[in-house]
Amino acid sequence: MLRHWRERRSIVITVTWTALVFTLAAMQSALADPHGAAVLERIRKYHNELKDLSSSFSVEDENTDALSKISPDFAQFVKYGFRDFHYYYKNPDKVRIESNATLFGLLKGISIRNGGHKNFFVPKWGIHKTADVTGQSNKKETALDFGLIAGDLWNDYAIWFIRSEKDNGRVTYVIGLRPQNEPHGGTMVVRVDADTMRVCERDRYGMDGAITQREYFSNYLHPLPHLWIPTVIRLFNGSGQFGGDLVYTHVAVNAGLPDSLFTG
Repeated sequence: MLRHWRERRSIVITVTWTALVFTLAAMQSALADPHGAAVLERIRKYHNELKDLSSSFSVEDENTDALSKISPDFAQFVKYGFRDFHYYYKNPDKVRIESNATLFGLLKGISIRNGGHKNFFVPKWGIHKTADVTGQSNKKETALDFGLIAGDLWNDYAIWFIRSEKDNGRVTYVIGLRPQNEPHGGTMVVRVDADTMRVCERDRYGMDGAITQREYFSNYLHPLPHLWIPTVIRLFNGSGQFGGDLVYTHVAVNAGLPDSLFTG
């Protein structure tokens, strides 16, 4: 009994200390760089030039073991033949993802998020599941999944400026994000190029402060004056093992996607 109490006490101390470290870092960075608020405002303004996006993306060169540690659900989709996807996003809070699984003879799966409401369909099998994800930012697909800090991220997350740093001679802004509904965990750290405001890297951290996932963004399109969209996202798990590449093609921006795409 005493051993279990000590273990629980150790976990509580670790979680509390992690939250305190991130909070102090945010406070110190705000004092050290008075331009932090202006940087965040520029990111918000530039990235929200995106009104809607449609694209195809595929999983390439995946490492199943590493990918399962990054996202067990996504790894299962890939395992069962869901490798090529169609992706639709409408700012601020609408997402549609659909794919065909070759393993089951072109079995189609469709996932739709409209605000806090999610639907999942497998029409061939008559499957229709719904979920209310209101206030559960960790269960929402967002613009950051394809490299933008846009849309309802600004409502669902506390976002703060951490610091400026140099990477191969270029200035990079380091930004912190933490879900409003989960203040002690699920923190993300995002690196943004200071010149273009494009996202270069996203790191996810667990409640114990350990990194669980790292993504590198590259091969950008520049479809709007201040908007850069990556077409390759390289995934690594918390141990640094390569999990696979997400490769985006046929990207269309601000084409006027209808709301009917996002109804269940």
